[in-house]
Amino acid sequence: MGTLAAPYPVSAEQEVTDAQATAQSLAQQAEQLMLQAEAAKAAAEAAQREAERQARTAQYNGAVESHGGDEAAAKLLCARLSTTPEQLRGAVTLRADGLGVEGARGLAYLFAGSGTLLKLEVLALARNALTDDGAIALADALNPSAPLKQMDLSSNSIGESGTAAIAKALSRGALPKLTTLSLKNNDVGDEGIASIAQTSHGTLEWLNCSGNQIAQPGAAALASALIDGHFPQLRRLGLNHNQLGDDAMHTLASALDGGVTLDELYVECNPASEEAIQGIQSRWQQEDTKAPHETSLSARQACEAASTSIYRGLGNGCVCM
Repeated sequence: MGTLAAPYPVSAEQEVTDAQATAQSLAQQAEQLMLQAEAAKAAAEAAQREAERQARTAQYNGAVESHGGDEAAAKLLCARLSTTPEQLRGAVTLRADGLGVEGARGLAYLFAGSGTLLKLEVLALARNALTDDGAIALADALNPSAPLKQMDLSSNSIGESGTAAIAKALSRGALPKLTTLSLKNNDVGDEGIASIAQTSHGTLEWLNCSGNQIAQPGAAALASALIDGHFPQLRRLGLNHNQLGDDAMHTLASALDGGVTLDELYVECNPASEEAIQGIQSRWQQEDTKAPHETSLSARQACEAASTSIYRGLGNGCVCM
């Protein structure tokens, strides 16, 4: 009986080649799965945004209808502002005091309706007791067609949920022309500022978050957002009167060292050491020696001047054409 020949042994080089081919095939399959997952995620997010848009439309159409239509809602708000619906429709600037939650809802009806507030560029609602409910109502009504450039919601007891609603509005493309957002003297906190940091906005230049109990987690979220380019046009950031310690200051300093460009960063009146605060301020003091500012304001005066409300309300409100 003859003997069987032993199979030809596979060389080590061939084993390596086969393993590389298998690894490459698996990598390609994994890449395809990742692309499919990303596409599915994008489709799900688009579907969610569309569902939210439809829900907002249905909600505000029902709310406006229950209050007698757009004209009745406009008259209700105009009565509080001592103006007329016609003036409000053509208003470029709107500032008010004492609107409360109901006033915010009335304003939301106008934003959600058609043919109203189409020219409004400045909305100054500092000290209106909006709370989270009013902020949510207003934020849910904002849309990409709103021409607002400046929005002041300072001193309104807005917390994490109200701030998250504002962030959600920005995420869906509302207020594409916004350059100034003031959330000064609210209750934003770390979670609230993190929701803002997770958004992206291409035109925002001045973000005032002073007086909001923001600490290290919030500073880290902001620093990451700036490094990742979420706010490419941001030049002024107000973080004074918060809870930023030395770690937070070092986090912000690292962002600046990493290439983040800010013309002004306000960090005074925080529990950080004077050395850590000066470590931030020294970056602009060095620039001042090269090109002195025209004003001679101290850092504290400049901080306070920059963090004031966009406009101060007069009486029950004022509408400027």
